[in-house]
Amino acid sequence: MKTVLFSYNASHYHTNLAVRALRTSLSELKNTENETKVIEFSLKDKRAAVLSALYGENADIYAFSTYIWNIRETLDIARNLKKLRPSSKIVFGGPEASFRAEEITQELDFIDCVIVGEGEIGIKTAISSHPKLPKIINSPQDPEFENRPIHYVLPSGETEDLAPGKFVYYESSRGCPFSCGYCLSGNDCKVRAKSVEKTLADLADFEKLSGGKRTVKLVDRTFNYDLPRAKAVWRGLLSESYTNCYHFEIQPGILDEESFDILSSAPMGKFQLEAGIQSVNPAVLKECGRGGDIVRELENLKRLKSIENVPVHCDLICGLPTEDLGSIREGVNKAFYVCNELQIGFLKLLYGARITKDAEKYGMIYMTEPSYEVLSTDTLSFSELMSLRGIAKVCDRVVNSGRFTRALEYILGNEPGASPLRVTPFDFLLALSERLNGDPSAYSQAAMYEQVCLTAYGFCENEEQKNAVKAALLADFTANERTRIPRLLLR
Repeated sequence: MKTVLFSYNASHYHTNLAVRALRTSLSELKNTENETKVIEFSLKDKRAAVLSALYGENADIYAFSTYIWNIRETLDIARNLKKLRPSSKIVFGGPEASFRAEEITQELDFIDCVIVGEGEIGIKTAISSHPKLPKIINSPQDPEFENRPIHYVLPSGETEDLAPGKFVYYESSRGCPFSCGYCLSGNDCKVRAKSVEKTLADLADFEKLSGGKRTVKLVDRTFNYDLPRAKAVWRGLLSESYTNCYHFEIQPGILDEESFDILSSAPMGKFQLEAGIQSVNPAVLKECGRGGDIVRELENLKRLKSIENVPVHCDLICGLPTEDLGSIREGVNKAFYVCNELQIGFLKLLYGARITKDAEKYGMIYMTEPSYEVLSTDTLSFSELMSLRGIAKVCDRVVNSGRFTRALEYILGNEPGASPLRVTPFDFLLALSERLNGDPSAYSQAAMYEQVCLTAYGFCENEEQKNAVKAALLADFTANERTRIPRLLLR
């Protein structure tokens, strides 16, 4: 019997942890001959090539890992694969299938089975039930989670041969102690975690992968929920035997003095931290079911940023219940100064999330197809959200690219109220977005320097300030670009 575990990834740089976890679980099957193969493609790959690769496997079971970013393409491939291989069984799992299993099995006859919940046990049930799979398999929690390996080791004991630069993922805990209404992890507030010793041993196994130094992204929803455990892992990773870069999602308000001491001693490139503060409005956060002290979180993020050797990524969500444009403006203006990268995202009304059930209560209109992004709320209009989307794109292109650091430091200052041009981050990004008609992708890199310059000129009060803007942009350009310097910067 042959099983193919398939995933569409967002880009060629990603790898899928879920299908590898299922592969590990299937390797434990006894007294059965089951060949298991993981196949991954990128959404940028041609559909025909994907379908051809899957068809060529002639598998008994094709199991698909589904998320909001790949569900459309996955459905298309699975539907056509079933036409070509009608005797093969199509199994779906993942968040885009688990939370609407009844609907999927009733409406899509090419899907034979949906696994609900953690898949490690469910996929074994599917194998043992073949060919008479139940329409829905309610899979229990994996009892062996705390003992699982890194999943990039093949059943033969050999490590995967991954191309250099590909991200790899590790799960040291499942569940989240918080119950945020916009997040699926808020449904599982009981956390199961691997021990410090097991976590460090597993992370050491990533050193065996070929391709040189990599970014290991820990998918724990809140890595430092157990602060002593988190500090012990961070302290262990300071050893020179750990050569990769480790990315953690944290709750910054939990950090203590010892945490800062450990993180400040890490060499540049060892750690990356991500904090999803989502909003700086306590009332909005309370409405979402999110606890914490946002003032302390911002203070700790600012302190982390000042350490300089640990890059800080910060997330905001636009469209949260009861939040209006003024509150989002305040969030952008505060978050900008406490992180190295600022991601301005948009609320997605996910199947299974508590807020989705309360959408009508908050006057939420949202896309009926993935990615289910909010279109308007009773406190935020569609036109305001469209404007925010332009700001988000500009923020990615200008702030997060790291190519305009000197210019932004001059234009916006190093802290709130310190801008010599008396402009806030939100208002500057808004002005730049409006100049670009909300689409920075339409401009070349050189043209972006000119557009940033012209936008900043609009806030300048004299020629001295204009010359300072131009000088800062010229320094950024010569440090980061290799093309001809734009004329505007040379005048």
